[in-house]
Amino acid sequence: MIREVSLKDQHGKEFYENLQMIYIQMPVFDKKESELEGRKDQWLYFLKNLPSLEHIPSILKEKVFKKAFHTAEIAIMPEKERDFYQHDLDHYRTYLATIETAENKGIRKGIRKGIRKGIVIGRTEEKVEIARNMKNDGIDSAIIAKYTGLPPDEIERLD
Repeated sequence: MIREVSLKDQHGKEFYENLQMIYIQMPVFDKKESELEGRKDQWLYFLKNLPSLEHIPSILKEKVFKKAFHTAEIAIMPEKERDFYQHDLDHYRTYLATIETAENKGIRKGIRKGIRKGIVIGRTEEKVEIARNMKNDGIDSAIIAKYTGLPPDEIERLD
């Protein structure tokens, strides 16, 4: 039913271990849905039975099979309908990309604004800390205000 073949060179050594071919005799694969064991069986079942499946069997409810069913549904559409679908899909993707771009610009703008605000807050906190240290060292409030730019009444409130 399934034969794995690897290419060998003139000396009988495997040519390239990552290059293998698998030959499948689909007519011989006759497992029922309840008999499937593992991913390989699921894919063989999917490929063999796809033309006759009306819905996705419960054993194939994984995302990869849902995507494969969707692709198959598109592939069997009449050309005109498929073109219409692709056209709508292109518009939808453009719409999503536009929204994503706008969101990213807004996020970047917000980050820049937040960084600027953080810098201002950090500088103010640094000035307050310097003023506190100067005041603790007995330096006059007027001199502290001159060099830190803080208002004298704020300097007076520092402990």
